[in-house]
Amino acid sequence: DDAAFSSLAYASVLTAHPAFQLTHWDRASAGDQLFVYAIDRGQLSAVPAPMAISPRDLQALSLQTGLDRAAIEVALGTPVRVTDRDWGLSDRETFAAVAVEDAP
Repeated sequence: DDAAFSSLAYASVLTAHPAFQLTHWDRASAGDQLFVYAIDRGQLSAVPAPMAISPRDLQALSLQTGLDRAAIEVALGTPVRVTDRDWGLSDRETFAAVAVEDAP
């Protein structure tokens, strides 16, 4: 079955999941990227994943709650991963997501 998602934040999450094998990646721009995965249904399961939030959203959340990042993590009970940019994947995040494709 085919599936699509529009947020690039899922690319790093899916690539890190053992059920998803990155088979193709293409990039028109930082905000316009294509990730294609083969899925091993036998490996599908819930895995712990940190909450991903942009720097701008973390700042807004901190202003609204009066909590810093560490206190937000305690309140949520999960790690908070701050993305490199406010939208799209940075070059570093893209490299991390597609590094598996280049592996032997």
